[in-house]
Amino acid sequence: MPPELPRAPVGLDQTHLALARENIDLLPVVREITRLLPSDFNQQRHLLGVFDAAGRMLASEGDPRARDPLAEINFAPGGLWDESATGTNGPGTALASGQPVHIIGPEHYCEAWRPWHCAAAPIHDPLSGDIAGVLDISGPTQLASPQIFHLALALALAAECSLGARHLQRRCGILRVFGEWCGRYPGEVIIAADRSGRVLAASPGAPHEFHPGQETSGPIRLAISALIEEAADEAPRNARGLLPYDDAAAVVYPVFDGTARIGGCLLLRRIPRGRPTAPPRRRPTRYSFLDLLGQSPGLAEACRIAGAAAANHLPVFILGESGVGKELFAQSIHSASERRDRPFVPVNCGALAPELVESELFGYVGGAFSGARREGSPGKFEAADGGTIFLDEVGELPPGAQTALLRVLQEGEITRVGATQAHAVDVRVIAATNRGLRTALAQGSMRRDLYYRLNVLTLELPPLRERREDIPLLARRFLDVAGATIGRRGLELDAEVMTVLQSYDWPGNVRELQNLMARLVALTSSARITVGDLPAEIRGKAPPSPPIPSTEARWTPQAHRRSADSLAHERAELLALIESTSTMNEAAARLGVTRSTLYRRLERCGLRPKRLFSQS
Repeated sequence: MPPELPRAPVGLDQTHLALARENIDLLPVVREITRLLPSDFNQQRHLLGVFDAAGRMLASEGDPRARDPLAEINFAPGGLWDESATGTNGPGTALASGQPVHIIGPEHYCEAWRPWHCAAAPIHDPLSGDIAGVLDISGPTQLASPQIFHLALALALAAECSLGARHLQRRCGILRVFGEWCGRYPGEVIIAADRSGRVLAASPGAPHEFHPGQETSGPIRLAISALIEEAADEAPRNARGLLPYDDAAAVVYPVFDGTARIGGCLLLRRIPRGRPTAPPRRRPTRYSFLDLLGQSPGLAEACRIAGAAAANHLPVFILGESGVGKELFAQSIHSASERRDRPFVPVNCGALAPELVESELFGYVGGAFSGARREGSPGKFEAADGGTIFLDEVGELPPGAQTALLRVLQEGEITRVGATQAHAVDVRVIAATNRGLRTALAQGSMRRDLYYRLNVLTLELPPLRERREDIPLLARRFLDVAGATIGRRGLELDAEVMTVLQSYDWPGNVRELQNLMARLVALTSSARITVGDLPAEIRGKAPPSPPIPSTEARWTPQAHRRSADSLAHERAELLALIESTSTMNEAAARLGVTRSTLYRRLERCGLRPKRLFSQS
């Protein structure tokens, strides 16, 4: 935006402003803590503004001598003050940095904002840690003082405490209903969860994964949240198949705080034992969504797409480096789908001999080639009929096999090698590759029509180096599993070990971390694993201890300007990259990152990918 921008853009019209005010918890909380304002605040030529996490002002109050002039630059309810829209300013910069800031006069980017100072502090959600909004106090530049900044900070902290108290009150309301249900249905499996799907309590008979303190996977949390959101206001709703239990029907009862839906209770009722059932069948897969651990944004996005893929039969294309867990995701999708009791057939396409690929995949008739069995043999697709076939390293297939695979996807038919008649198969195809697709397509090693046929639902799995926040959770889980397997339970990792693990780049990704934990369990003699127990190539990556900046230094305008300069430098580099590339894939390849990582970097710099790229 130009520095001459006269007014901030409109972020919310009156209709959407009213709707936003009704659906956000932050506004009533701030109204409660405004009693902390000085009694003469409305005569001090300052304005208190409340902004949501997108930088849109929801409400304001204060001296008309400040409110009316500020309204001329649209510093009023409905105005958009995100940094990408209005440059450096109090609420927008507090959102971008995640820290309290005091922007005074010429520190603003736009000239129209420079007669003012803005003391702003983000308000964090006590449960998730995410920024729920911003509280800002603005007034004439000549009235700027540290006291105004400290007042804004105190109000924001009070709002966070009030949000925490509200969360606790709502939690108690959900748990009260949970207690009533446990008394009404003794022995049943009952789960209490908040609106986001976070489990608050579980009956003794509930599966271990659903007890508080256990890590519930992203898709399962999404499923619980969806059940609570979709439940009827007055009557519980039966829902089968949205949770990973074949023999249970979920009965959902939503819990309200006034008109706001805050959570609910789920009762998993097992099919009565007296009902005749078929003999139990061994499940064709080992993994499910419960095995996907982590809270990083890249993994959460992959889990969201995978959860959506489990609800349909469309082809899935999984992209990612070796060791990131492509087959784990493929098995999880199959386990949560309607095909869960049918075969899951994994095929490593790169391990198939080129001359035998088609007979392995599609089978052959007797006498089709020298050495063929007299009665012929079915192929992998026939073995997967009714279920799912997982084609790992699909880019390694030779051209003839790619042509035959394309026909299966288009027509749902296969023809055995040496046969003249095709016959139908019902197979869901999940393909995966760790090869550069653009290179493969450019070199002709992968057919474009096959790529476009497979590329319906695409999962880009981030490498472990891009989800370092998940490493502690994964390391502890792998340590426990390896300890149970070898018979050495109760091992612990030093805090320094975790620091080293998070600094290492993990070229082998999750598989390398899993193998390391197994090695440590087998070779470490003590009950506590230290840095000295790590292999030299990993131990050598230990970073020096960084100095801890003082609280005052983090909050000064000078420190913020340094952060803003760094962000501006990254923004300029991304803009230069955008000008020299035409698609998101090309830009991501130039940077050497995944497309989802590039999206996050663009968003952090206030750029809009869809506006910058005409195609992706």
